[in-house]
Amino acid sequence: MSSASTPRGLCADSLPPSTEPFRQLADSLTDVFWIYEPSTGSFLYVSPAYDRDWMGDSQELYRNSREWLIPVHDEDRQLLRDSIDQLAGSEGYVLEYRRTTPDGAQRWIEERTLPVRPQCGQLLHFAGVSQDITLRKAAELELLRSARCKDEFLAMLAHELRNPLQPIRWAAALLSRQHLDGPVAEKQAAAIIERQVGHLTRLVDDLMDVSRVTHEKSRLRPELICLGDVIEAAIETHRFLAESMRVHLRVTMPGDVWVRGDAVRLTQVFSNLLHNAVKFSPAGGIVDLCVHCGEGTQQVSIRVRDEGSGIRPDMIDSIFDLFTQEEPSHGRSNGGLGIGLSVVRNLVELHGGVVSAHSDGMDKGSEFVVTLARAASPAAQVISSKTAPTDVGAVADRRAPGRASSCVHQPRQTHHAR
Repeated sequence: MSSASTPRGLCADSLPPSTEPFRQLADSLTDVFWIYEPSTGSFLYVSPAYDRDWMGDSQELYRNSREWLIPVHDEDRQLLRDSIDQLAGSEGYVLEYRRTTPDGAQRWIEERTLPVRPQCGQLLHFAGVSQDITLRKAAELELLRSARCKDEFLAMLAHELRNPLQPIRWAAALLSRQHLDGPVAEKQAAAIIERQVGHLTRLVDDLMDVSRVTHEKSRLRPELICLGDVIEAAIETHRFLAESMRVHLRVTMPGDVWVRGDAVRLTQVFSNLLHNAVKFSPAGGIVDLCVHCGEGTQQVSIRVRDEGSGIRPDMIDSIFDLFTQEEPSHGRSNGGLGIGLSVVRNLVELHGGVVSAHSDGMDKGSEFVVTLARAASPAAQVISSKTAPTDVGAVADRRAPGRASSCVHQPRQTHHAR
């Protein structure tokens, strides 16, 4: 950018007739459109918005192109100067910077440039558009402020709710024990209290989890872990729920698969996915958890598929967003806050992995796929000889809908419980 150059601005009278539509378009823009010649460091054209809306002086800019830099914020000026000075050897730039108007207001500018070359390919000049994005920046800051307030409220709410829960749980368990031999109505009431307190505890734990992840307080303790152990721990957590809802849990593992991660957090990931799969499955339904190691890759995919209510196509992209819930079908409430899948995504991403959702539509089931990086097994590890799929869980006899039973984990065979 030259410190002094002759005024070479293309005034309206000097433009050929063929450029009249271009001139009319440039005159109507609220963004500043300009043409710059790197070889001479001078502006060839600056649209009227520079004078009209930015309160600048285009004639002064034609005489001295460095006038463009004077109103730029001190912290942004050097970066913009370097970008302009390096235009001749580049393909343009996209920058955001602050600019002070003559009346003292600070505005945010987004500036985009691109090279203009004739058919011969030789650089002719650069064209640029400078757009005032102050309102957009203010909206982004307000959005961040609102999100921060929401996160702080959730953290405070979860903390305040958790404090009285422990004595309530203790009292509910005591009531259940005291009414073991009491009237049926009292036993049922005590069981309802204990069950609902457990449900409330899970909701509060979800709030605490999302608060930790949002505030980056969820610190991982990575170690070399066997994925099968993590999955088995998640299954044990939901074995009783599956039995009570007469849902069959079926797991297929290719053998010992090792990953580097936090065992507690990964257990939480698969626990949340299994909880949703069981919760939305019909009585007698099957939940499949399949671990697949792609050939020639260092990744492992864990798929959790159910035969439940499914996901509407318009919900797939937002299903992992906080407080997003699929509308319950058949009058069946899901009994959650729409937090679990958001926690799943955040924890998987903290492990450097990805999670995705798939569904063919309502009442056609859902599939969630977690992809993680594989790790080499420890050198001293005795490799397990597991070769066949393992079938675990609770299953309802489809021939006798009233029966349900649990099966024992037997790693060397496929086991069906009836």
